Formats: sequence, structure tokens, C-alpha cells
Amino acid sequence: MNGNPKPFLTVAIPVFNGEGLLAPMLASLDAQDWSLFEVRFGDDGSTDGTRRVLEGFAARHPGRVFVESHGNMGEGPTRNRLVAQAGGDYLWFCDADDEIAPGSIARIAEILRESHVDFLSFCYGARPADPARARLGLSPVPVAPLELMLSMPCATTAKVLKTAMLRDNGVEFPATRVGEDVVQSIHSACVSKSALFWYAKPYWVRRRPDSASGTVDGDFCAELWRSLELANGMAARFPAFRNAIQVQLLDYWNYFLRRLREDAKQDIRRKWSPLVEKAIAGLAASEDNPLLRVPRAFCRRER
Repeated sequence: MNGNPKPFLTVAIPVFNGEGLLAPMLASLDAQDWSLFEVRFGDDGSTDGTRRVLEGFAARHPGRVFVESHGNMGEGPTRNRLVAQAGGDYLWFCDADDEIAPGSIARIAEILRESHVDFLSFCYGARPADPARARLGLSPVPVAPLELMLSMPCATTAKVLKTAMLRDNGVEFPATRVGEDVVQSIHSACVSKSALFWYAKPYWVRRRPDSASGTVDGDFCAELWRSLELANGMAARFPAFRNAIQVQLLDYWNYFLRRLREDAKQDIRRKWSPLVEKAIAGLAASEDNPLLRVPRAFCRRER
């Protein structure tokens, strides 16, 4: 580590052809307290100048920024490699084209050093006109793992996880290219022993129409379907969380249907809408899961 103390947090960032997208994220990292964290980039087979940009950033932060380049394998497998390499006690998966609010890492470290929980879940949103709206001073509230399952955003970027918990329980992202965060988030919640929910927004999302979740084509539908089927398998693996997992799945099947109706071409909509509607009807008809009929007081995702 070149004389640097062990980092408390690893920020893990997969990158694919991000040369023109990285500047806001790198600037937001530069504004954090570098004594607390390291950054590990997984260059997922980029064909532009991504590696040059990342290596330049690493040269400015020796012993704190690491770059691994490999052939293209997708975000999920790249994140799995970064988990294996992480040096921090906790892990935060971020996306290359987003931003971290000023002061977020210091506040997250403060929260986790006081609580030692396995799982810190929080909100996210677009970059506010007034950065103070991140409201980092809000206090997190303790939640039981079952409650966490009902309240957490499944976005990969909306949580900080204990590294040892992921490794000890074999929590990994599947190789799907859409919805892989749903599977990993549910698995993480099932194996966590303690959790906090924080109503702050330390993470700012920058929407791009060319992202994997931006185009609703056949590949999007097939990959999201596969991810939701994998998530459904978690219900059998962790029967104590079955009802809560089904609540998450119902939300995501409805998200799938909305994307089909709003963003898909007619041929894609005709093929996939009946399948998704059948999945929704099957869940909604379940008579042995009372949670499916309990209204939620707030929306867990910002779309």
C-alpha cells in the first residue's frame, strides 16, 4: 500500500469504454477524504482511451487507486473480481458515469464505525441543483434483515456492504447484463445479520439512454427475465425471506411491464408483455403471502 494505512472502504467501479464519461466520477472521488478509502477499477475490455484515463488517475493517487484490465465479461463478473481484490472492510459498488456527493465517504465511514453493521442501504437520485440537498446529516435507522428486504433499493450503488459478509457467504453477481443487481442485493440482504437504512442521497445518478437498461430490446428482455428468475430462486434458498423476496419481485415485474409499454417497439411488446403479465398475475394471486397485499408507504426506487 506504499505506506498508506489499510482503507476502511473500497469503492469498486467497473468501466467499459468510459473515456468520455469518467470525469464527474473522478472529480467527485477527488473531493473525498482519501485517508478512508481506496478505489479499484475493473476495465472491462474497453477499446477507447479508458485505460489511459484510469492509469493517469491512479498515478495521482499511488497506493489508493488500482486498475485491472481484462477482456469484456460484463459488469457483474467484473464486480465479482473487484470483490476478491478489495482491501477495505466495506465495499461500495459505483458506476463509472455517476457521482458521489461531497463528504459522503467520510459520513458513511462515521456511520459504519459506530454501528459495525453488515449492510447500509440508502437513497439515490439525480444531482441536485443544491448539493446540500444530499442531507448527509440525517441519522440512519436500524432495520431487521426482513424489513431491509422490504425497503431497500436494489440498485447496486445504493448500498455499502461488509466485504467479509460477501466473501464468507459467496455472494456474487450473476453474468446477466440487466437486473444482476437485483439478485446480488437480495442475496446480500438474506445473509446480513444487521442493517441500517439511511434516508440521505449520497449517490447521484447520471442517466444515459445508451446504458444497458436504456434500450428495451430483445436482449434487455431476455436478460432481465433471467435475472428475475434467478432472484425467484432465492426464495427457495432462503425460505424465511420468501414473502419479502416476492414483494421485491412483484415490484420488478411491474417495472419490466412499464418499460415494455413505454419504451419497447411493438414486436418486442407483443412477445414479452403476455409473459410478464402472467408472472405478475401469478405473484399477485398468491394467497399465502400477506405482504403482497400490504400497501407500501413510499417508493423504493427512483426511475
